[in-house]
Amino acid sequence: MRTWWPLVAVCLGSAVFLLDTTVVTVALPAIGRDLGVPVATLEWVAGGYPLVLAVLVPSAGAIADRVGQRRAYLAGCAVFAAASLGCALAPTAAALVAARIAQGVGGAALAVGGFALLAASYTEPRRRTALGVFFAVNGLAAALGPVVGGLLTDGAGWRWVFALNLPLLAATAVATRAIAATPGRPGGRFDVVGTALFALAAGAATAGLTRAAESADLGTVGLLVVAALAGAAFVAVERRRDGVLDVGLLATAGFGGAIAAAAATSIVFAALLYTSVAVQEGLDPAAAGLALAPFAVASAVTSTVVRRVPPWAAVGGGLLVIAAGCLALDANLTVGLVVSGIGFGVAAPAVASAVLSAAPPERAGAASAAMATARQLGQVLGIGVLGVVYAAGGTAPVGVVAAALTATAGATALRVLRPHPAASRTTLR
Repeated sequence: MRTWWPLVAVCLGSAVFLLDTTVVTVALPAIGRDLGVPVATLEWVAGGYPLVLAVLVPSAGAIADRVGQRRAYLAGCAVFAAASLGCALAPTAAALVAARIAQGVGGAALAVGGFALLAASYTEPRRRTALGVFFAVNGLAAALGPVVGGLLTDGAGWRWVFALNLPLLAATAVATRAIAATPGRPGGRFDVVGTALFALAAGAATAGLTRAAESADLGTVGLLVVAALAGAAFVAVERRRDGVLDVGLLATAGFGGAIAAAAATSIVFAALLYTSVAVQEGLDPAAAGLALAPFAVASAVTSTVVRRVPPWAAVGGGLLVIAAGCLALDANLTVGLVVSGIGFGVAAPAVASAVLSAAPPERAGAASAAMATARQLGQVLGIGVLGVVYAAGGTAPVGVVAAALTATAGATALRVLRPHPAASRTTLR
């Protein structure tokens, strides 16, 4: 059993930080009623955490390389636990948003440390087995968030959505201490300029899209202009040095296409956020969470049974299936959830395989950080864009727009990834 302690530790930690990207989905109306906050603030409760994750994951990877992956992972557990306690005890909406942002700091350490610990702890064929379990747990944790959130909100109150993290993180820390210490190496650094520019671009884009849901005024336009300028400055600065993201690696068609697909797979979770709000107009949180369960079941089953499909086909085809599911959400909720869950179960592991295969072996850490950043940023921007759509027309156009975005990404992935040998391997894992 000791051989598998690293897998236990990584799966527990990954489950916690991924669960918290979606666990608040069904709890938002209850949070809004209890704290007396508008929908725009609720978007920050949902989106603030993945935004910080997206911003800090690349720099967290560099810090973990310097101090050692095991030490960074344990530090992430501690920060995440303290922030989760802050969420559970938050007296105001502002305190809750601040604690959610602090969760993102700890989550970034868990996100980058887990994959590195697996890579360092196993060799083939055990590594292949460990990665298969890891990706299955990842998909299941993200998909089960609304179900867990609904059951806890209805049964014990929304604060227990965050308190649940404490025993899970305690178990993660115990399992992690059984792993041999991983030494740090010199050279890793915190890219202050790159991180600040990336944070400004992502934060301004999210704030602009959130504000647009209420009014498309000059302030909204100004935020989006700031986002565009900061994004351009980020790319210019990072091209000239070894910084927070490897812009040169992103410029290659195979890797860049896989990273874009990673962002697109998270759009479905943004669609589920607004779908759950509509579902709760006639159901209590527990019933709403269970109503969304078909997505989790379909995703988990699919991710464990689909084998030996070329990653380019699984990525592109999976995204197209997700699009079909999003399109069906308003017509038939269960059918839409099952179809989109199947698509996610096909696409998510294949995206990870395509990303890692398209990157040189010595850049596996940078590739993993870029993938995690893309997934979180895709969810954040999806929440912002679909929030504008939801404010304008309710849930019906949300599914249509989510389907259009995902289908476009799927068609692009089929065209861009197929010519690349790394994306044509006959296995997902």
